[in-house]
Amino acid sequence: MKNKYKHSMSILVFLILLVTVYTEGIYGQRTKSSQSAGEQRKAEKGLKDNERFFYYINFSVSNVNVEQERTLCRKAILYDMFAKFLYMKFRFKDSYINIRKSQELLISLYKMVLDREIEEGKKFLDAVSPGPIMKNDYLSKHYCNLGYRNNEQARIYTVMADSYRTSLYSMRLYKYIQALKKAKQAKRYAVLAYVTFNDEKLGKTIVEKEKIENEPYIYSYIKTKLQNINDEKEKNYLLKVLDDSYYRLIDNYSYYDNVWSNSSLKELPEYAEYEKEEE
Repeated sequence: MKNKYKHSMSILVFLILLVTVYTEGIYGQRTKSSQSAGEQRKAEKGLKDNERFFYYINFSVSNVNVEQERTLCRKAILYDMFAKFLYMKFRFKDSYINIRKSQELLISLYKMVLDREIEEGKKFLDAVSPGPIMKNDYLSKHYCNLGYRNNEQARIYTVMADSYRTSLYSMRLYKYIQALKKAKQAKRYAVLAYVTFNDEKLGKTIVEKEKIENEPYIYSYIKTKLQNINDEKEKNYLLKVLDDSYYRLIDNYSYYDNVWSNSSLKELPEYAEYEKEEE
């Protein structure tokens, strides 16, 4: 009777162990699958975010040749390229690691560019505003006020982004984009104030309110006015500021596209490590 009982207990223990092993195997597979899907979503979102971050910064880096900014931008682009490469290889976790490296560099780049853009905008407004203020030109003064307001908003947004938790890369970069938009709008208003104040000298044109609020129209209107400036140096400077403030590439030169066309992932030490793993 005892032997029969022991035999039944042995069978029961064996069945419990078999069910446990089988269940853990299925659970483990599901956990790995869920984890991989989560890593893929994170990497996919990071790559999409990066497209937006590079789009906005590319105009400032391309239109103004500052060596330190371009060095940072190049490295950020290379890490983004490597992240795309790893994503295509289904190495989602490694892809996300390189996305973070790219975004960390982009944060430094945006801060550097914003400091320059805000300072340039302030100097430009300071140079344009005395005439409208002294002659009490209402419309030109109004555009100067809008320019100063946008320039200050750009500074405030930059401080806000700097104050976010350091690990929130994407959130900080989206706030930097808002700051950059305001900085460029400030320059746009400064050019508009200049054109409005010098309206007669540049060829007076009647502009309806509806057209002034239409951005494509106002861009072409301002450009036509600026082309009537006699001083070539002043004209070229103002035209460049105008194009940059409307997110247009000067001479169709894109630094981002240039890096993509003339670079290699072998420049990154991480790529050398990847190649060793693949051997």
